[in-house]
Amino acid sequence: MKKFFRILAATMLFAVMAMTLCSCGVPSDATKAKENLEENGYTVVMLQGSYKGAIISINTGVEYTVTGTNGEDSVSIIYYSDKENADKAYKEFKENHDKSLKELKASYDDGKISKDAYDKAKAELDNIKFGKSGKVFYSGTKAGVKAAG
Repeated sequence: MKKFFRILAATMLFAVMAMTLCSCGVPSDATKAKENLEENGYTVVMLQGSYKGAIISINTGVEYTVTGTNGEDSVSIIYYSDKENADKAYKEFKENHDKSLKELKASYDDGKISKDAYDKAKAELDNIKFGKSGKVFYSGTKAGVKAAG
């Protein structure tokens, strides 16, 4: 009986790991991401070439940018020509996100904002999902990123 449970546990662990490795957020193909978003009711803009936006300053080596919104949720996906620029974009966005969380907490601790305002802003920041996969950097609401995948 113990052997059965060990085999069962190992099989379940393998299945969970396989699902985690296969679900990497957004497609590696810009056209596929655009199609996925449109199928999920998003208005989508796909641009070829350099990125000029507010979320990050890394616009070197951009091949495509896919941006989608449904009015409530949104996502921006930047396809770079190399992994290094995607890594830089991720690092910059993460630093800015972490800084925003710290500044929000400091504002609340200093009494500059109310508990309600803090909770609302914190929920918005917690709803942001971002990451990278190879040469791709993405950010958006959790639902927006899911719709792109």
